[in-house]
Amino acid sequence: MQYRLYYRRKLPHYQPKQGVFFITFRLAFDIPQKYLHALNDFRANLNDDTEPYDRESKVLNKKKMIAFMDDAYNECPSELSLTADPRVAKQIGEKIISLSDSMYYLYAYTIMPNHVHLVIKPNTEGDNAVSLADIMKQI
Repeated sequence: MQYRLYYRRKLPHYQPKQGVFFITFRLAFDIPQKYLHALNDFRANLNDDTEPYDRESKVLNKKKMIAFMDDAYNECPSELSLTADPRVAKQIGEKIISLSDSMYYLYAYTIMPNHVHLVIKPNTEGDNAVSLADIMKQI
């Protein structure tokens, strides 16, 4: 994919040249059914109590949802952990580092139990220009 300042999918995407990006992502893995059911039930109960156009309630519900997700995650960490097996974390770290010369300048990264953080500056010069989408596909 060629570098583009702006492109649109479901939402608009901007990638300014020389931009430094903080990226958070989670790897695709199955969420245990007990966790998923509890999450969906909690979400449904929150939505039942909210007026459709009440912005303050929606913001508060979003905060409650995040807190609930953290609590639920802490109850089943062994089922949802990228760091439970050091080999998994090592493999993710090695992939991030291996792409750092060819696709981006890597400022920092950290691997959390259920997600990964990166601070990168994509290559945007000449024939080596890459988009954030290209980087995420490689990781």
